[in-house]
Amino acid sequence: MAKMDLGAGLKHHMIPMSWVDRLDEDKVCLNMTKDAAKDAWREKH
Repeated sequence: MAKMDLGAGLKHHMIPMSWVDRLDEDKVCLNMTKDAAKDAWREKH
């Protein structure tokens, strides 16, 4: 995932497909809270 978000450190992040609940037009909806995702994601190097 890439997001222009200061809270995310303006970096790309990788998440497993198992976190994805559905796709809605221009956004990805996860099956967990954003805080849980932020705690568990890893940075793309």
